Amino acid sequence: MTGLISKAIEVGVRQRYPRLFSPVTLGAMRLENRIVVPAIQAGFARNHDLGERFIERYAQLARGGAGMIVLEATTVHPASGPHPTMPIAYRSSDRAAFAHLAEIVEGAGCRLVAQLHHTGSSRVAADGAVERIAPSPVPDFYSGEVPRAMTPVEIDETVSAFVSAAAVFASAGFSGVEVHAAHGHLLSRFLSPHWNERTDSYGGSLHNRTRIVREIVAGVRAACGADFVVGLRITGDEGIPDGIGPAQAAAVLTDICSATPVDYVSLTQGTVAPNFGDHIPDMHYPPTPFLPLTSDLRARIGAAVPVIAVGRIRTADDAERALSEGCCDLVAMGRALIADPDLPRKARSGGEVRRCLYCNLCWGRVQAGQAGECVVNPGWGRPSPLRVTRRRRITVVGGGVAGLEAAAGIAERGHEVTLLHGPRLGGKIAAESTLPGRAELGLLVNELHRRAIAAGVGFRELPRPADADAVLAEAPDAVILATGARMPRPTLFADAESVSDVGIRELVDGIQQPRDSPLPTGDRRGVLVVVDDYHDTAVYALTELLAPDHARTVLLCTRPEIGAFVPWVGRLGIQRRLSAAGVDCVTSVVPVAWEPGALRYRSADGTLTTQPHVDRIIWATTRTPDLEIADRLTRAGVPYHVVGDASGPKTLVDAIEHARTLVADFH
Repeated sequence: MTGLISKAIEVGVRQRYPRLFSPVTLGAMRLENRIVVPAIQAGFARNHDLGERFIERYAQLARGGAGMIVLEATTVHPASGPHPTMPIAYRSSDRAAFAHLAEIVEGAGCRLVAQLHHTGSSRVAADGAVERIAPSPVPDFYSGEVPRAMTPVEIDETVSAFVSAAAVFASAGFSGVEVHAAHGHLLSRFLSPHWNERTDSYGGSLHNRTRIVREIVAGVRAACGADFVVGLRITGDEGIPDGIGPAQAAAVLTDICSATPVDYVSLTQGTVAPNFGDHIPDMHYPPTPFLPLTSDLRARIGAAVPVIAVGRIRTADDAERALSEGCCDLVAMGRALIADPDLPRKARSGGEVRRCLYCNLCWGRVQAGQAGECVVNPGWGRPSPLRVTRRRRITVVGGGVAGLEAAAGIAERGHEVTLLHGPRLGGKIAAESTLPGRAELGLLVNELHRRAIAAGVGFRELPRPADADAVLAEAPDAVILATGARMPRPTLFADAESVSDVGIRELVDGIQQPRDSPLPTGDRRGVLVVVDDYHDTAVYALTELLAPDHARTVLLCTRPEIGAFVPWVGRLGIQRRLSAAGVDCVTSVVPVAWEPGALRYRSADGTLTTQPHVDRIIWATTRTPDLEIADRLTRAGVPYHVVGDASGPKTLVDAIEHARTLVADFH
């Protein structure tokens, strides 16, 4: 009977995903399906060492059923200035670890390919730690650094470094390598006429600009043999003046392959420029936003080179559609597979898949030199905590995401858990999910709720915030306080009677469904002022929502730039959307006085400015923890732990990670 059920499921999978789970050949390498884990930095290495968590991350992905994994960007030469959290290929002491990794991944039936990488001068901020080199001394958009033009000797050394790194991975048992020539890193700057101003044999004509890549590919073929796969990651559209566009990308690839064919091309987009967010599109982008670009390149180059599509391919359905419509030959599902490494296996069996939010908080942490924790999969790369031997009665106070994560995790370990919560599960994140472009945050609340129910958590909804009496009535052995944090009303408005002011949290809590269109021009109100001392996404999404209802909207930010707590890739999108909504952003200012209809603020140089005709003020202040019931618990002798914002304001990913750490240490 079991065999018949399994066969029926397999037939159903083939009918629903006939292309996705069909085999494909790249060079001499056969893949069992067309799902690719692209190279995504996780920040798990320590001093470049591949530790247990680094290895376990890839083991989980291989067990989950992907057809091919591309190892995260691995530096080929010290001149790249790799961060200590990145793997490197030029240190002999790492070769045994690479061989161990290959044995695990390839042994699970998944092919393993290493991405070879050299940063060059690409940076979002100047660090001065390493002299930056590039094909030409063209200043970076963000860091402002002017790199030194590479000498012919340095170019030869770089080619040799790529080839030597490929040989390391071939000897370690990898199936191939992927040459990284995208995203504004070193090799992409040779390919792009925007960055390459050389007049020697590595610059000028398209054929000269591709020379360094052709030399690398030819060198890898000679060193590693014809059966060793060589892939290429290039940018399909840099989106900058005189840069690589779709037609140029096809010409670049054709020129490279005419002399030194590659086994596949992974097509990405964007560079380190004002369109930085394009190379890792967040939840504000539509699903699969770059499939037209991929389809265009595939049509231009024909079927000679298999093409991997990438960019917010969220589900197996998205992937199957991309393949069946002929946009690509394989699909890269990076962040979706971080959220749930078992996505391929679950797509086959009909299991419940954890959905990525595309919040890019994982990327933000890696960019800051931290481990790239995942909001919906905080345990990725770690073994699951063991179940406890002594079951206890635990009460969790607060139904925000930290409270839900703690409740689900503690119950999964075997404790009896009751969650006391208000009318809306998910707290501020559930509220924020009602704002423009933030709907996918609701997936997190749904996933945490699902986990908690499956683990046996008891839910008790209260009409008002839980007090100490309600908690003690549960007779808990221990309490988890996930009571969040509050935004205090600014003292400037404490005694004001003639201002319609409201805190962002109270206002967002009252929004059930965003409006589809703005008010007619004649119905719009006066000036809306948003006072931003919070600097996170909800402030800007709410401003974007309300701006069309007002004749003018002014965002007053107390910091030198808006979005200080938002990762770079998301910050740029915020600025574009606020600009499109007509919001006037004023930075480095502090409100100092209010009189009916007018708000006065001071700039960094001491200048006072008065904004007249103010109809409404929304304020977002620094949060303060809500721990009113802690003293009663202490007096009652009930042990408690504080988690999430209640222990101090946190980002979403930090709040989830804080709860996960509590769960791991909870006995």
